[in-house]
Amino acid sequence: MATELNRMHSDLTSKLENLAEGVRKHSTEPNFPSSVKEEDIRAMRTELEALRTSYKETRTLVRIKHDEYKTRFEVSDKEHAKLASLLYASFGKKNQVLADFGLTPHKERTSSKVQSDASSKPA
Repeated sequence: MATELNRMHSDLTSKLENLAEGVRKHSTEPNFPSSVKEEDIRAMRTELEALRTSYKETRTLVRIKHDEYKTRFEVSDKEHAKLASLLYASFGKKNQVLADFGLTPHKERTSSKVQSDASSKPA
């Protein structure tokens, strides 16, 4: 997409330049329309170039900010995992207090198979 946009931009600026040159050469002819002015065409091209430059600078800044955000996000995600592990270790994995920290306590195993295994073994 960027390559296509670059090509389209180059084509348009070339067309505008050719148009301005044609106006410069033929503006003195008798049937030339007075509303077509070389200065207007060149101003349009200059404005387009300025916007393109600003656009490229902004995209560069966006990429830099995205990289900063992504790096910080990954660091924060790892730090959260470390803190969550510390809380699980401190309170125990099944403690309901963990919910106050936005962590899900592990469920108690209540299957009948586990209970019957423990009660069926002779002492």
